[in-house]
Amino acid sequence: MSIPGSELLALLLLLVSGLCPAYRTGFDADACESLCPVPGCPTNTSAKDAGPKLSDRGFPLSGSFQFSPKMRRTTPFRVNLTSQLAVNALMVLFRDASDDSEARSPQGFFVDWSDSLKPVACEQGPPNALTNKDLSEKDHLWFTWMPPDTAEINVVLRGTFVVGDEYWYNVNIGGDFAVDEFPVSMEGCGDTKSCVTLSRTRAKCDKASRCDLSLTYALGSDNRSLDITMGGVAPVTGHYIALGFTDDPIMLKNTHIFACTRTHDLATVQYFSLQDLDSTPVETDQVFGAPSFEQDGERIWCRFLTPTFVPGHDLTLPRYQVYLWGEANVTSQSIKIAPPYMVSKTPIKVGVPIYSRLTRNAATTRTASWIMALATALLARILVA
Repeated sequence: MSIPGSELLALLLLLVSGLCPAYRTGFDADACESLCPVPGCPTNTSAKDAGPKLSDRGFPLSGSFQFSPKMRRTTPFRVNLTSQLAVNALMVLFRDASDDSEARSPQGFFVDWSDSLKPVACEQGPPNALTNKDLSEKDHLWFTWMPPDTAEINVVLRGTFVVGDEYWYNVNIGGDFAVDEFPVSMEGCGDTKSCVTLSRTRAKCDKASRCDLSLTYALGSDNRSLDITMGGVAPVTGHYIALGFTDDPIMLKNTHIFACTRTHDLATVQYFSLQDLDSTPVETDQVFGAPSFEQDGERIWCRFLTPTFVPGHDLTLPRYQVYLWGEANVTSQSIKIAPPYMVSKTPIKVGVPIYSRLTRNAATTRTASWIMALATALLARILVA
């Protein structure tokens, strides 16, 4: 098997300088903790030490990395490296920036990478580090990395780079990354907060980015406010996703609805009262605390605080929850309520954390059952009349 000229030249140079042959095909998992490329790192600076020497100049690649503008949970974060200085060997990983110990575990995992790289499974985990495949010169490389699904994401990208006969050890490549609040973390679901995920098209909805509706809420310590975040698919201006509370799971009498509606630029949250399925939802003025909104492609996100005591309704009492989606009525500026939608099987108390995953099969069954119940109710009306 022939070796390309650039790799052969780099290999000869590095072997002459005494580089450990193991790094010809990249770092192994033993280097995950220290990121050391050679024995004795980082004190091997004298001429008698074997291997490349710890560089006494500043890291020359600091300005050569480009990062995605923001990190977002469940969305791969891309990093590019383009430099006139070619790298022969390297190892990179993300670590918790709030932990100063060298032994801190890698965070997240790598999703994809350029052909000159290969993954390393540190601590027998997923591919949570990357290293070189060979010793060829690399002046351009890229990778994408999935952030951890934690409430707070505070990470730093660290790495070791070997260029010719010198190396830079465990350097800080990037940190203080901007992190988008959406989608919110699912950490603590069913424990410290309630979460509901719903998919109309998939048999499995395991990530907020794959769900048609993703909902989290938590009751304030004083029981007077409810912190609600909802997001999902609403590809066109006027499309909405919504959460309703009702005592009537069939006709939705006296239902109170919080709707997250897509606008031209972002989204907005509206509060509606629904008398029953035969009526049109009526928007009611409601002051929402700390509202925030975002569009992400065909998805929208709304986060807000609402009082638990709204006119004629106490959200702290057990209620059926209604999960809705659809579009607004252009004429009335109200939302259209029509099947399919989903209703919780039992009344839910917002102060008791739950984690509910609703899928395509469940949606089909539930919608059919409510349509049957609705038809029965309508037939009863006709017979009475």
